[in-house]
Amino acid sequence: MPADRSTRAWLETLDDDELQVLLEARPDIRRGAALRDLDDLAARIEHSMSVTNVVLHLPQPAVEVLEVVTALGGGASTIRIIDLLDDGGRETEEHAHLALDWLDVLESLGLAWQFDEVYAVNPGIHRVLVDPLQMGAPARALVDGLTVDRLKTLYSGLGVAPPPRKGELLDGIEDLYADESRIRQAVARAPEQVATMLAAHAAEVGRASMAGVEVVDEDIEYWKPSYRERYQQVTAMRQWAVQNGLALGEGYYSYSYAPVLFPSEVMLALVPPSYVAPFHPLQPSVPTTEVSDVQIEHDSASAVTATVAAMLAVLESTVRTPVQELKSGGVGTRELNRVAKTVGVDVAEVRLGLELGALCEFFPRDRPISATGEFEQGAGSPLLSAPPTCCLPGGR
Repeated sequence: MPADRSTRAWLETLDDDELQVLLEARPDIRRGAALRDLDDLAARIEHSMSVTNVVLHLPQPAVEVLEVVTALGGGASTIRIIDLLDDGGRETEEHAHLALDWLDVLESLGLAWQFDEVYAVNPGIHRVLVDPLQMGAPARALVDGLTVDRLKTLYSGLGVAPPPRKGELLDGIEDLYADESRIRQAVARAPEQVATMLAAHAAEVGRASMAGVEVVDEDIEYWKPSYRERYQQVTAMRQWAVQNGLALGEGYYSYSYAPVLFPSEVMLALVPPSYVAPFHPLQPSVPTTEVSDVQIEHDSASAVTATVAAMLAVLESTVRTPVQELKSGGVGTRELNRVAKTVGVDVAEVRLGLELGALCEFFPRDRPISATGEFEQGAGSPLLSAPPTCCLPGGR
């Protein structure tokens, strides 16, 4: 009987403090009706909208680790995860420490958790990360719609006696594909040409994964005699993969319009040993240049001068040509672009100038937006006519 690595089983292992940390990290799961029990909490944690919201706000290293855990399926052991992640030239101990730190982050958010040195992912992840590492979905996410006979074919193809009931077949899928050696042994039994094509396909997928690009299916003009042999080879490879549990599909198709699906566990078992998954746990260094205080003061004064000049130009333009408001209120994009083009400034500076004019009450409420005499008096004040450095800290 496969181990229960469900969300409900994981929640039962948490103490009160750990549950409180989870609820604080995922405040959305407490919205609406009060939580009834652990079953209700598990359902909310797995909800696709809640999972999507959390994943969208994850930092890059957490997403990279989550993709590895998802792609490995039932084979996501701690050692395998650490080995698969790119160490970036770091020492082994440091690399392992960084990977474990991000695994802890995922567990604190209810996205992945550990049972007996093997990590399981929140089932809602499969609806968000549909193509982890760009290697396809894991086997468990692909088999729900299969019949009992098709499920038994997967077991038999990999040399494992299938259990009799569909529930048991589905529960055992993760463990079936978790064993990399079982997958490699199946490929070793393949005809030489099929094994070569499978290895080439896995190598291509691995290169694309490391480069972060999508694998594009080969555009073969099968109707041409020169491509007929290639078509036959591809068809034979896919048919053999389906019949021997390495891929999922309902037979093979005349023109490969519906290619078979290789589970991510199969691709990871067949990629070359040089393959590593992207992992960037450290913030990139930002190049900086030392600047003198004199240059800082000079550049700051220039920026202040330019900003004040732009604001004054915007407000002065409203005296000559009032800015028209929309019937619904506010200033439209077309009017903002007109003022920006007339004055010779950016639209953002026009927005800021109008906001400052409204804040200073330069615009009367009963007329189009046009600066009044108060603005003209203020524009000649000592503050605006003084050198910009008087407004800066330490200015003279």
